[in-house]
Parts: sequence; C-alpha cells; structure tokens
Amino acid sequence: MLGLLQFVRIHLAISVVVGLAGLITARHTEARQGGQIVFQSRVDDNTDIYVMDEDGSNVRRLTDAPEGDRSPKWSPGGKRIVFVSDRDGTRHVYTMDPDGGGVLRLTDPATYVSAPVWSSGGQEIAFFANYQEYGIHIMDRDGQNVRLLTGTPDRAGDPGTHFQLGIDWSPDGRTLIFNTHGKESDGVIWAIDADGRNLRDLSKDGQDLCQAWSPDGQRILFRFHGPDAGFYTMGPDGRNRREVLVPVRGACPRWSPDGREIIFSMDGDIHIVSATGKGLRRLVELPGDEYSADWFDPAYARAVSAEGRSPATWGRIKRAE
Repeated sequence: MLGLLQFVRIHLAISVVVGLAGLITARHTEARQGGQIVFQSRVDDNTDIYVMDEDGSNVRRLTDAPEGDRSPKWSPGGKRIVFVSDRDGTRHVYTMDPDGGGVLRLTDPATYVSAPVWSSGGQEIAFFANYQEYGIHIMDRDGQNVRLLTGTPDRAGDPGTHFQLGIDWSPDGRTLIFNTHGKESDGVIWAIDADGRNLRDLSKDGQDLCQAWSPDGQRILFRFHGPDAGFYTMGPDGRNRREVLVPVRGACPRWSPDGREIIFSMDGDIHIVSATGKGLRRLVELPGDEYSADWFDPAYARAVSAEGRSPATWGRIKRAE
C-alpha cells in the first residue's frame, strides 16, 4: 500500500511539473508572437496608415481616406492607435482598433492639430493644437477634459518659435518632451512636468529634433541637425550626449520596445539599426514613401500598476486597456 501511495505521489508530482513546463512554454510562445509596426505611407498623393509584422512581412492597410491619415502611435496596451486625419474637412485627432475598425474622432475643430501621443498609462493623450492658445494640450483618452499644458516657449532672441516634430511622454508618466523651432534655431528640445510646471531647455545649441524616450526612461534619442548630423542620445537633463549613428539622412527615430534597436525612415523606406549604431539595414521596401513608424510588442506592453501609482512593464500579465 505504501508503495502504491508513493507511486501516485510521484506520478502527480511529475504531472504538475510537466503541466507547469507546458504552461510556461505556452506563455513564452504567446509573448513572443512578435511585435507590430504601424506607419504612414504616401502612395499616389494619398497618405494612409499601414501595419506590418516587426520583420517587415504581412503588410496591410488600415485606412483609406483621400484627405490623408498620418502620425500613428500605439497605445501602451496595443489595443488602440491614435492618429491625425483631415477626413472630416479639418484636421482632428482620432483613434482606431489595430485592424482599422472602431474609428473615433476625439477633437473639436481647431486651426491646427498634430502629433498625438499616449500617456504612459494609456489614460490620456497629449497633442499640439490651436484652441484658445497655441500649445500642447492634454485630453482624456475619450477626448474629454481638454486642457492646455503649455503655450509657446520662446528662447531669448527667438520670438518666432513654434512647435513641430512631435511630443513624447516619459515611461514614468512624470515628464513630457517636445520640440520647437524658430527664426534663429533649427530645433530645440524642451522638457516639462506633466502638471505643466518646470519647463526647461535640453538643447542649448538650437539644432536638436525628433526626441523619443528610451523604454527605461534613462535616455532620450534625438536627431542632431548641425555639424556631424545624425542620431544621438542624451540623459533626461540634456547632458551626457552620445553619438549613435553619424552621418545619417534619416527622419525621426523611435526605439524598439526592448530598447535594443532604433527604427526610422530614410529615403522613403523604413530602416533599423542597433542602439549602438551597428547593423544598419532596410526593413522593408514598399511602393510609397514610409514615415512615422511606431513599434509595439506585446511582450513589452506597458501597464499601470494595481495601485495606480506608476506605470510598469509587466509583459503580457496585465495591460492598460
């Protein structure tokens, strides 16, 4: 009898181990189904939004609006894409599902709307707009509660400053970085706290563009437009600048979800290079001109902690949406 009990216990233990191993393998396989890259492509004077697998395969169109759709960005949980479009006669901010369905318009008429980006927790969207004042606005994810974060910051001797080339929200949700340029500068990167306080200039030289936070929040990737033009990184305070890829003709760069690669457009095609500047390659060559690529991988989905205090990367365990 004792021998039979031992046999049953051993058999049950083996079954549990095998079951756990299978579960772990299944979760790993699910987590590594691969990322998706959303981008805009201009073909025959029409700009639409497309998505493809992270290896450049399985390209499919998400929008087909003659007026033009552009500037797509994944939500932190990967369940919505924010973008801008002129489809209603005036440029607005919209969101849609990853398959192009469920399109919702979020903004009211304004003379200028551009560069929407999700907050790190996915509950808010920041964007440029000319409402009561030209500047960065923040709204809830459903388009409600629109408020001005900051107006136009002017450098001394450069009163013609205006916004361009995007906004990015820090992974910890505390800071936004954005870009301006004006009569006497090619580009200035600014940082501001999410409550609208503590505006500061990170550039110092007036030739920095296209800023993007690293997934861990430790570095800011940007394009330098002066001598030795190319891609660089700097710390959140604007110091400790490092060269990544020089020279390069590329447009605005973005990090891969794991921070190991950089994706960008060059000569109308999407390219990838490692975060150390090695292994530059064209990811895909399509008939149109591709820009504004943004990469999402479910294995690195960003969600808000259970306490709701700070964002954290939890893989596929929990998502913001």
